[in-house]
Formats: sequence, C-alpha cells, structure tokens
Amino acid sequence: MSLKTYLEKHNTARQVLYFSIVGQLSLYAMLLSRVILDLMMKNLTTPVNIAPFPPQALGSFLAFLVSNILCKTVAYILNKKKTFRSDSKAMSGVVIYIVMVVALIVAETIVGTPIQNEFYILFGGKWTGDALNTASVLKPTMYQLCGSLSIIACGVVDSAIVFLVEKFVIMKSPNHSSSNTPV
Repeated sequence: MSLKTYLEKHNTARQVLYFSIVGQLSLYAMLLSRVILDLMMKNLTTPVNIAPFPPQALGSFLAFLVSNILCKTVAYILNKKKTFRSDSKAMSGVVIYIVMVVALIVAETIVGTPIQNEFYILFGGKWTGDALNTASVLKPTMYQLCGSLSIIACGVVDSAIVFLVEKFVIMKSPNHSSSNTPV
C-alpha cells in the first residue's frame, strides 16, 4: 500500500502528518521573521518589563510578539485549509484559537525558564549566586542549549494541545459532531 493510499484511508494520520509539516513551516517563518525583526529593531533598547515575560529591550519584545503572531496566523490558515480541510466561517473558532494561543504563550513563558534551569542542572551545570534564576551561569553556551531544549519540550506539549483543540473543537467536521441529527 502506498503512502498516498494509506493517508487517503486514514484521515487522522494524514492530519497528523500535515499538521507536523505546517508546524515546521510556521516555525521557520517565526524564526526567520524573529531574526529579521530583531535586526530591524535593534535600536529600540528601552527596557520593558511586562509580566509574565522576562525583562528585555522593546525591540526584542516587539520582534517576539510580531514573529509569534505571524507564526500562529500562518499555522491557523494552513491547518484550516490543508490539514483539516475546513470551510467553517464561524468566528467562535478564531476566538477560541486566539484565547488558546495566548494562554499557551503565557504558560510557556512561565514554565520555560524553570524547565531550562532543570535541564541545566541535569547536565551538570554550575552557577554562582543564591538561586539559578538570578545567578551567573558558568557555562552560558550550555545554558542556551538547555533553553532550546526547553522550547522543544514546550513545543511538543503545545503541538499536542493545538492539534486536539483544532481537530475536535475549532475545525471539527460534521462526522465529529456529538448530535444525533443527520447531516
């Protein structure tokens, strides 16, 4: 059986594959736009401290926001059209998606640094100071690598949540409806 035939017979497998591809494409769009926007806004150095985000320069914060909005928008549109083949015009799906994305970004921001710290400790990282959150790390490259691992860990959980919510709540097809009314 060819992959195409298999995916035609197993819609959820096709959706998982397409969702993964769309996720990678939107990730690359986010990373590329983040680098470009960081370079364009490098002169915006006014410090901003908006909870729950860590203190950072205004340009970096704006680059983070715009690149994430771009990434999530691209992912939503591609998933709606290609992955779930939805023609839904309901605004409730967009509202649910926006609330979910904001909640996930805030949650990942809150847990990201503690996860990064745990990876750093797990790999034998050392620091000076009372607590790792306020310390000077002795191996900054390893600490940054642990930050990437934290992003990956959060991304795996994020992807699972987004896939399930998009498939069964936002873009559900009539066959997934819980009503007994024929469609």
